[in-house]
Amino acid sequence: MLRIIDIISYKSIILIKLERFDEFLECFSKCFQIDVNYAPANCNKGTILRILYQREEVFKCVEKAIEINPNRSDFYLGKV
Repeated sequence: MLRIIDIISYKSIILIKLERFDEFLECFSKCFQIDVNYAPANCNKGTILRILYQREEVFKCVEKAIEINPNRSDFYLGKV
């Protein structure tokens, strides 16, 4: 069953693809208001930071996502 945080996270992915980065940041903030340790949100933040060329921050976000859930193999792709 989807939780509200999952729905917000999926919405943020769509906003990234639409290049609506300001709206993405709003969704991202909502995810962290609900749960700061929500691994997909950390990974998604890494995605947007990569697009915005903030590589140092990308690695911090990806590492946090992996720390929270080391079993998600897709998170490791963010380290590439």
